[in-house]
Amino acid sequence: KLKREIALMPASYADLPSAVQQTPLLFLIRGDCALPPGKIYEGSLVVTGFLTVGQDTTIVGDVKARIGVSIGRRASIEGAITCEKRIYVFKEARAFGPIVSESDILIGARAVIGLPDAMTTVTASNIIIEEGATVHGAVWAHEIGMVKAE
Repeated sequence: KLKREIALMPASYADLPSAVQQTPLLFLIRGDCALPPGKIYEGSLVVTGFLTVGQDTTIVGDVKARIGVSIGRRASIEGAITCEKRIYVFKEARAFGPIVSESDILIGARAVIGLPDAMTTVTASNIIIEEGATVHGAVWAHEIGMVKAE
């Protein structure tokens, strides 16, 4: 297969509407937030609404949202993902740190969670993992866990 390379454009959370800088590497957004595709952000982000991470976007830091998190195709979170509600990690996305939800997590086909030399944890009440996803570490579904064939 031919692997395509994406040139990520550096971006800053400070440029997002209603972003409030809490510390040099931590920003807060009240309400929903959508990060555009093909960008790279450094630092952590807390969102009181729903967080959408665009396709091919990379975050070097942690993300936390209250209403939900959607990690777009081929996007990468090089930290933890925490949410009170649903977390969607779409096809071919990557997440290096733990993924924690109080409700549901969906991990798409060919997504990679954790690293072989840096295991992590995925935990939620309900977890669905599509066939072909890889999790380096532990998966803990408190109520229902399922692997879904494509």
